[in-house]
Amino acid sequence: MRKRIAVAGLAVLLTATGGLAYADPFSHTSDEPTASSAVGAPIVTLPTGDKVRVSRDGALIPINTNGRPPQFHSPRLPGGDRILIPTGSLTDVAAGKIDDRLFNVDALLRNGYTDARDVPSPDRLGKSSLDDDTTATADTTKVTVKFSWKDGSAPEAISGGWAHLTEGKRDLFMENGGTATVALPAGDYAFQAAVAKGDNVITTVFDLTVTDKDQTVKVDGGKAKRVGFDVDADDAVAGVSDFSVFNNPADGRGTATGFLMSGSAKAYAIPSKKFTGHKAGLTLQSELSSPSGAAKPYTYSLFGVREKGIPAKPTLTVHDEELAVRETTYNKLGSAADMARANLADNAAYPPMTYAPGTPVKLGTTRTEYYSTAHDVAWSHQGTFPATGDDPIDDVLHHSGKVSPGSEKATWLSAPLSVGVSDPAFPYYGSGFRRFREDESTDFLGATPPVFTSGSADEIIVSYGGKGTKATLSKDGTELDSSQDAGVGAFIPTDDKGRYTASFDVTHGADWTPLGTRSTATWTFDSGPITEGASLSVSAVRFNASGVKNGYAKASKPQKVNLEYVTQPGAEDRDCAKLSFAVSYDDGKTWKNVTVDREGDKATAVLEHPGDAKFVSVKFSATDDKGQTVKHSTIRSYGLK
Repeated sequence: MRKRIAVAGLAVLLTATGGLAYADPFSHTSDEPTASSAVGAPIVTLPTGDKVRVSRDGALIPINTNGRPPQFHSPRLPGGDRILIPTGSLTDVAAGKIDDRLFNVDALLRNGYTDARDVPSPDRLGKSSLDDDTTATADTTKVTVKFSWKDGSAPEAISGGWAHLTEGKRDLFMENGGTATVALPAGDYAFQAAVAKGDNVITTVFDLTVTDKDQTVKVDGGKAKRVGFDVDADDAVAGVSDFSVFNNPADGRGTATGFLMSGSAKAYAIPSKKFTGHKAGLTLQSELSSPSGAAKPYTYSLFGVREKGIPAKPTLTVHDEELAVRETTYNKLGSAADMARANLADNAAYPPMTYAPGTPVKLGTTRTEYYSTAHDVAWSHQGTFPATGDDPIDDVLHHSGKVSPGSEKATWLSAPLSVGVSDPAFPYYGSGFRRFREDESTDFLGATPPVFTSGSADEIIVSYGGKGTKATLSKDGTELDSSQDAGVGAFIPTDDKGRYTASFDVTHGADWTPLGTRSTATWTFDSGPITEGASLSVSAVRFNASGVKNGYAKASKPQKVNLEYVTQPGAEDRDCAKLSFAVSYDDGKTWKNVTVDREGDKATAVLEHPGDAKFVSVKFSATDDKGQTVKHSTIRSYGLK
């Protein structure tokens, strides 16, 4: 069952590197980039039929299903797994009608499932996050949290968690209605709790000293205040928000819960005391946009934190002059397709779980995009074809990093297209060739190159493969893995060493551009025993050409091209020993060698195109100073007019 091995390999890669995969609530476990699937980015179907995609940088991307925006409850599990429960299913989960484990995306992948409805028993996924570890004994005290809604009525469901302020113990709870009871030993505890009614939620954080007497904590939802962003644009329309509350003891191992909410849903928080001994409060990432059909379209992608408690006015006010402004042009690349957009706000102290879906955009248009600059946040952006997010898909990953107030121009989708290796501009991007330790006797070696990468240094275009796509991984002529998508991976002994071969023949998964119709690539590379996760020293020829606009250049003019031999970031740098370049004007049926002027890892050439040529295809071959090789080609790298 190769697919089962494949998704299990994804779980190995996600947990091996930390990053966006949670290990503790709001706590990075590693500075390494989060690894991707070795076999593309799977779509996980939850027991309700809702779908979520695991992106190549390890984050989750909810997919619109049933004609409505995604709406999820996302409690942060102490073990690090990520769970997404549709808010409309909270009462069924709390009542035990649907097992919470079936919503655990990481547990599903770790055990080889991409559809929770295929799991014969939830016990295969491990322990439930709602198993009560605080059974009442002579040494425990009953603590009841009783929550009312804004109008005094009972909520539909309550979810929350507690963490001991000094001992590191913690757990979650979920019950129907607005009342939950836990049994705790005497001590000082941090609590967070949330209740839901329809798509709306109310949250709270508080500390509690548990004594030898039973206690009831009454939480008055009538005191709740609206949480959101106030912006300068009077007509801004609320989109998706990723809203979390947390209560973290000084050691950082706290308790947190979150909600991914549509623009029509309302988030509330109850103002709290000011916390001084440890951090507690809320985080909010929100997407806002101009009204549909606006003459001058705009979007806001905002991130805010309150970590000294929930203030009397939880609304976060931002002004345009505080924000980074990007006048963003989305090139056509030969097509005016619609592209879905999503943004990820990465803060080291409060790492994200999901890309927040933003406002789709039509290629060939320009819009003004505003981004938060405060709270040490770094921005990554994702575009997806088709805009519906249906499989198969192509992704565009664009990285801004940490931004400053002020206005700049930005461009998406730059040609020429070619094969690449992962780029240092993407700190969480998991493409490329990597080896990870699974256990004391086994490593996992995965290869997921970006085979249709953009001509821009801060952008990568990823296809997960269309019809006819094939990839193989072998060693000494023995095949270790093969797939019909754009990635391969295999479990190997920890002492395994030698020269491996990875080959790819990939077509676009999504039909959104006439460019980059097919890429092929073959690498030979060395790998030996590791002590920790390692990037392998594979390379590719980065290619750029002058005069390309919206994917096309003028055929009538001689064209200068620049080549650069680049090694995968994070690996031992290799020097180029040999390099050759060829072009084709008949989609790869015939090739013409091109003379290059090479000095070290860089080279230049001049192309004179035939007058009737419509597209330029490119092919490269290179050898490094260790004898490792790469050969790669891209059909219709760019067009001619």
